Amino acid sequence: MRKGIKVVVYNILILLSFLVLINWLSGVYMRKVLKPDKAELPNYKDRNEYAEKIFTDFRNAENIYKPFVGWTNKPYQGPTLTINDVGDRIHVPKQISSSIDKGNIRFFGGSTMWGQGADDQHTIPALFDAFHPGYRIYNHGQIAYTSRQSLARLCNLIYKDEPIDKVVFYDGVNEVLILCRNEMELPSHLKLVDFKKKLEAKFQNKIVEGLNYIFMKNTIELTGKIHDGFKDKKEINLKSFDTSEYGYDCFSNPEKMEMVAEGLIKCWEMAHSLVTSKGGDFIAVLQPVSYVGNPKIDHLEIGKIGANMGNEAERLTYRVFYDLLKAKIKERNYDWIYNLSDAFDRDEYIYVDACHVSANGNEIIARRIKNIFEKDM
Repeated sequence: MRKGIKVVVYNILILLSFLVLINWLSGVYMRKVLKPDKAELPNYKDRNEYAEKIFTDFRNAENIYKPFVGWTNKPYQGPTLTINDVGDRIHVPKQISSSIDKGNIRFFGGSTMWGQGADDQHTIPALFDAFHPGYRIYNHGQIAYTSRQSLARLCNLIYKDEPIDKVVFYDGVNEVLILCRNEMELPSHLKLVDFKKKLEAKFQNKIVEGLNYIFMKNTIELTGKIHDGFKDKKEINLKSFDTSEYGYDCFSNPEKMEMVAEGLIKCWEMAHSLVTSKGGDFIAVLQPVSYVGNPKIDHLEIGKIGANMGNEAERLTYRVFYDLLKAKIKERNYDWIYNLSDAFDRDEYIYVDACHVSANGNEIIARRIKNIFEKDM
């Protein structure tokens, strides 16, 4: 009897050890093999070592909870990335002469405004500063922010009586990438599921989560990536294509897509009202995304396991969503909304994945926004 129990215990321990090993190896494989090395892309030709520092700094940056907006970056100082004590990315500003002080300009958006893929001096706000000096520049972009979170951040600044002279909202990508996912309620943000789990978790649930992390999490994630990779190779019939099988339900649920698109316009409208009521100027920009228009993306691979691009469901959802959004913008005919979704339609390597860009892309947007300000304000 004892011998039999020992055999069972030993076998259980061997099985558990095997699961831990497979889970660990799956994590290593996803980090080392599947994770694309963006620093090697042609965008960073002859600057690969410096580009690696950019992406290392990005991986090292951490978030902290922040009321109403969900989260902001923790203070950080690295070779290419500087985060101040309020969670904003900063750059070395142009010197402002008192004779040309034009006030402040505040930039809002997600990781594309924040500057993922570029160093401090080559984000959109930093390059705008270089091309159009005289303003005090604030980069309020945060990783994965939707327009609703940018609106909340704007409200926080007004609550504190911070000066609001000119404001730019740069949106579009995260409305699809985050809000069009199956599990998302509206309005919402990226960490909805995580926050709900933490708030609702009981002690026994935490034990289950801990065991899952040790034994199964990476294995399940890798299996899912491999499964999705095989699905992407199938020929897709767009008439019967159910994007929810790939994690996105806006295409298969037109009512939700309508709500997401209308929600973005409403956030812009509310931000415009807030800023202009304080005597400031506001512009909203529909940002580019690689799935829309004709950018040069032959260096990226759609659907490949571990690639820089998403799957066909993501691509299709973006195209339909952007068509809907552009129609709404045209219908509203506001003179303060600018469609820059075609800004990267040129023979130049700009994207480093589906939506993030290298410094040359940020320069294009910064110059376009500079021209808008010089023309209309």
